[in-house]
Amino acid sequence: MTKETNQSDLLGKIVGTGGDHYLYARATPVTGFQFSHIVFGPNGGTITSCKILGIDVMTTRNYNAASGALPAGYIICAGGADYIDEVTLISGDAEALIFSEVQNAAGAILP
Repeated sequence: MTKETNQSDLLGKIVGTGGDHYLYARATPVTGFQFSHIVFGPNGGTITSCKILGIDVMTTRNYNAASGALPAGYIICAGGADYIDEVTLISGDAEALIFSEVQNAAGAILP
């Protein structure tokens, strides 16, 4: 039996076909995942690091380097085929959506 997945890559990324990961406040960065989006909860949150493809984007994306405070419901979007591979959330909570990894007979196909 073949594995069926959503044929729309964009839709799959938006809805998190690879699943989700609950982020809670902690002092150490969350790594080891490929997040497409991070959605902040009703109280917002504060981040001290955010890397996309290993590159720090705090300044380039205008996330306040002094406080890192982001409002309730704010969505960090990696964009395109990029993914968020590190985030440190020191207050608040958020849901991180994970890229799906589709596999066929030839092996893994990464997004």
